[in-house]
Amino acid sequence: MNEINTWSATRVASAVRSGDISSREAVEASLARLDEVEPITNAFEDRAEDALARADEADARRRRGEQLGPLHGVPIAVKDNHDVKGLPTTHGVPALAGLPPASETCPPVDRYVESGAIIIGRTRMPPFGMRWTTQSDFFGPTRNPHDPTVTAGASTGGGAAAVATGVVPIAQGNDIGGSLRYPATVCGVVALRPTVGMVPWWTSPQGLGMRVSSREFQVDGPIARHVEDLRLALSVVAKPDPRDPDATPGYAAARVTRPRIGVVLDPGDAPFAGSGTPEIEKSVREVAATLRSDGYEVDEIVVPQLGEAASLWLRLAFADFVLSGLGDQIDEFADEGMQFKFRSVVSLVEEAYGPTDLRAYLEGQERRSLIRRELSELMTRYPVLLLPNSGEPAFALGSDVTSRDRVHDLLRHQWPNLAVPFMALPGVGIATHVRPRQSPLGVQLIGRAFDEATLLDIAAALQERMPVPSPVEPVPPHATR
Repeated sequence: MNEINTWSATRVASAVRSGDISSREAVEASLARLDEVEPITNAFEDRAEDALARADEADARRRRGEQLGPLHGVPIAVKDNHDVKGLPTTHGVPALAGLPPASETCPPVDRYVESGAIIIGRTRMPPFGMRWTTQSDFFGPTRNPHDPTVTAGASTGGGAAAVATGVVPIAQGNDIGGSLRYPATVCGVVALRPTVGMVPWWTSPQGLGMRVSSREFQVDGPIARHVEDLRLALSVVAKPDPRDPDATPGYAAARVTRPRIGVVLDPGDAPFAGSGTPEIEKSVREVAATLRSDGYEVDEIVVPQLGEAASLWLRLAFADFVLSGLGDQIDEFADEGMQFKFRSVVSLVEEAYGPTDLRAYLEGQERRSLIRRELSELMTRYPVLLLPNSGEPAFALGSDVTSRDRVHDLLRHQWPNLAVPFMALPGVGIATHVRPRQSPLGVQLIGRAFDEATLLDIAAALQERMPVPSPVEPVPPHATR
C-alpha cells in the first residue's frame, strides 16, 4: 500500500499543511486503497464522487494562504446512518433508498467538513444497526481483515474494516450498544464512545424527532488506528450545534493522573449477563497486569450493577423499539437474519421480565437513575473500569442468529457493550492481543462522565505496551479454506 495509507490522521494533516504532500495525493492514496481492498472487505456502502474535487479545493485554499482546519485535506469515512445532504440515509436497508434524500448534513459530518476533512464515502452497517455483525442478505458480509470467517463487528463494522486496512485513518460511527467499541476491537484498532451529550448529533427523517433510546443511549464517535487521532477527532466533532439542544460539548471532568482501575469480569447475576470464556478472562487479566507494571493500582472487583444495567438496557430499549414502530419497519424492510434477531430478543426480554407496559417502563427508568448514581459513587474510588470487549472472541459469520438460545448466549456475553450506554458513560474499545490467523482480542476502558481524557491516556499507554499492528492486508476468504 502507499506509505500515506499507514499514516495517522495527525501526520497526514501536518504533511498537507506543510506542503510535504497535497490533499489530492492523500485522497488518491485513500481511493486507490479502497479499490484494492473493497473486493475482500466489502466495507463501503457508497463512494463520494466529489472527493478528488474537494481535495483540489483544499489544496487551492492552502496555496492562497487561507486558515486551515485541524483535519485539512485528510480523507475520512462516515457511517451509512449519517445524514448527508442530497443523499438517502438507508441505515443498511436498500428499501429506504427510495425515501426523500436528507435535507441537511448531520452535525458530526458538518464539523468534519468545516475542519477540512475530505469524506471519501459512507461505510456499511447491518440493517437498522441491530446486529453485532455487519452483514445482511442485501449486501453480504463485511469481512474482518484478520479472519474473513468471523464478524467484523457492528454496527460500525464497515468503518472498523476501512480503518484497519488503511483506507482511511478515521471513520466516524456511533454507538448505542457497542457499535463503535466492539467492531474496532475485533478488527484490531481503537474507538472512542464519548459521554452521551458530548457530541451534538441528529439523525431522523425530516420533520420527525428521534427515538427515546437514541437520545438516551446513543452517541457519535470515531474509530482510528492511533489514540492521538481519537483525541483529534473528538476535538473536531464536540462543538455546539443548535440542532441538538441536549448536547453539552466542551465540558470536561478533571483529568485523573494514574487513576485506580477496577477490573470487572463478574457482572453479577442478571438475566442477560454472564462470565466470559477462559481465553477472554485470561486476556483481560493480562491487560490488568500490564497496567500494574506501568504503576497503576488495579483491583479485580465485582460490580453487579453492570449486569443489571445490560439487562435493563434490553428491557427499555426494546420496549422503545417496539412501541415506536421500529419492529414493524424491521418486519417490512429488514432481511431474515435481522428479523430473527429482533423477534428473538423481544421474546427473551418478555420471558425474563414480562410485557413492558408504561408502568414497567417508568419503573425501569427509575431503577436506571439509581444504578447510574451507584456507579457514579463507585467511580470516585475507581475512576476507570476495565471490562472485556465481549465475553467471547469474534463469532463466525451468521452464527449469531442460528437459534434463539444462541441469541441469548450472545446477549449474555455482550453485557459490557450494553451496560456502558445504559449509564451514558464514555468508553474506549481497544485491541490488545494479536492471535495468528484469528481476529484480535481486546478490552474496554470505561470512565466517569465527560472524562474522555483520562481514558485516552490509559489507552495510549496500552497501545504502546500491547501494540496490535495496523493497517493490515485483509485476508481473502479463500485463504482460510
